[in-house]
Amino acid sequence: MKIRSNICVISCLCILINASLLLAEKGYVWEGDLNGDGRIDTIQSGPMSHFGNRGGPYVLRVSKGKDGWVEHVIGFGHMGNIAVEKLGTPDFRLWGYHGHSAGEGGIFVLTIGDQLTSEGITIFAGDQGTDLGRDLYNAVFKKERMLTFKIVDNYEVPRNPNNESGEW
Repeated sequence: MKIRSNICVISCLCILINASLLLAEKGYVWEGDLNGDGRIDTIQSGPMSHFGNRGGPYVLRVSKGKDGWVEHVIGFGHMGNIAVEKLGTPDFRLWGYHGHSAGEGGIFVLTIGDQLTSEGITIFAGDQGTDLGRDLYNAVFKKERMLTFKIVDNYEVPRNPNNESGEW
């Protein structure tokens, strides 16, 4: 009897430890001054449970100087497909890419202010894409424009600014 109860306790502990490892959240964070006002802006991934093969939600938090902050939830592809144009200026723009298939995807540009504006087109940039699609992709996602995200273990997911409760 004693041996069985010890095995049960050990088994339960193993299950709890394994479950906590599986539930440990990992996230992506970029910090820097997007608009040149001297305050640190952030782009943080939402919950990993909301991510799929094509990416997931990110919370963009940009300073408005003395007027506080503006926050937007943005659907980006994976962190390797986010670039910035005019970094450190008030008229900066963010570029993203969502892959749809081996050759097809959507490239889009975001202009951020109190309102978020987005424009996008479908391009064929992958291995099965076209020269024009690959050239457009390479023109936008140059190495010097790419944002480098930190991978954070035991990540605390930011609140969802589109939901009063902050829940996703």
